[in-house]
Amino acid sequence: MRQPTKEAPDGPAARTLPQPTVDRASPALTCRQPGRREDGMRMESLQTEPASLRVLEVVGNAIVGGVERHVQALVEGLTAQGFRMRALCPFESPFTDALRASGCPVHIAMIEQSLEWRSLLMAAELIRRHQVDLVHTHLFNATLLGSVAGTLAGVPAVATIHGNTLLAEETAVARLTGAHLITVCTAAYGMALSLGLAEDQVSLIPNAVDSQRFSPERDGKAFRRRIGVPEGAPLVGMVARLSPEKGPDLFVQMASAVAAARPQAHMVLVGDGPMRSQLERQVANLNLGGRLHLAGTTEDTSQVYPALDVVCLTSRMEGIPLTLLEAMASARPVVATNVGGIPELVEMGETGWLVAQGDMAAFSERVLWLLDNPERAAAMGRAGRLRVEESFDLRSQTASIAALFRRLAGNRRPQPLATLRLDQVYGHARVS
Repeated sequence: MRQPTKEAPDGPAARTLPQPTVDRASPALTCRQPGRREDGMRMESLQTEPASLRVLEVVGNAIVGGVERHVQALVEGLTAQGFRMRALCPFESPFTDALRASGCPVHIAMIEQSLEWRSLLMAAELIRRHQVDLVHTHLFNATLLGSVAGTLAGVPAVATIHGNTLLAEETAVARLTGAHLITVCTAAYGMALSLGLAEDQVSLIPNAVDSQRFSPERDGKAFRRRIGVPEGAPLVGMVARLSPEKGPDLFVQMASAVAAARPQAHMVLVGDGPMRSQLERQVANLNLGGRLHLAGTTEDTSQVYPALDVVCLTSRMEGIPLTLLEAMASARPVVATNVGGIPELVEMGETGWLVAQGDMAAFSERVLWLLDNPERAAAMGRAGRLRVEESFDLRSQTASIAALFRRLAGNRRPQPLATLRLDQVYGHARVS
């Protein structure tokens, strides 16, 4: 069996990322002085005092994806802690409907890669009119708009970097506006510091999952019936957007090998995206019709994972992917490519297997091994569940972000507008 090449983590990262703890016996948060992890990385302390900060979430997309699921969970969690949330999004969608359903007002504006002048005016006016205390952004186009608008309005901005690397433009915007960066994996954290950003301008707060919603007690029979998979047949799946960075074409390639070795096995891709037509042709060319199911999007993925015997992620690049966290919380064994922040999440041979990116022969071997060793696969699933409960629980993540927001809003001071020059060019503005 081929062994995967495991990437060395970037920076002095420990294998386990400890999270701030929440006292579940009391509604008050456990208080701890600001500090650092043993490896020197900054982790936000938890506060005991309630907060009613007004936060504007600026989101650069509104599809059904990992970033949007993160934002929705964060909005709900911060609202429960007394924060007053509102959002600025580029278009209407089921995502904006879900935000409104949770009590979060949503505004719509063009959020382009270049800074659209009217959107900048609108964002600044939203901050002024609704007395926003802090702007929180997701994806570069939102970071550009939200950071500049926050600086012009004199309120702090926070940008979450959802991948494992920083764009040069993201670094430039952080330097120009003083925006604070939240990174979700040690690779991005180390890169931010190596590019010269100050330690007090960067935090490491890994992604997390609601371990109560995603649970091994859920029943996956309804999902199996929906896609036409017989009860008892092995089912291998991936929950991801059908876009190049997630590697769904690699999943289909791997699935072909698994299907040839296990005639009773079925495979499923849960999600949608720009590669769907290409994948349909690939499935047909490999004669996988009836064996590989393109299930489309599912509103409640917590009922998908219990239906799967093995959860895969064939990504070409990643941060800390929510789909693996959800799978592990559901006590499913995982096989994933060894990219981005995935090695910080998956313990090799304990909660699943890691495979070198692009090596689908080794990937299929690991999947087949799990199908052939159900007891060991179940043990890996239980270990993954425990790891999520200890280190990647949503309540701890939300508490860490809340603590950071309180600290930055408490240190609020006017930003030096001289660091920015906005040129209006053909109805657009740009940072120059």
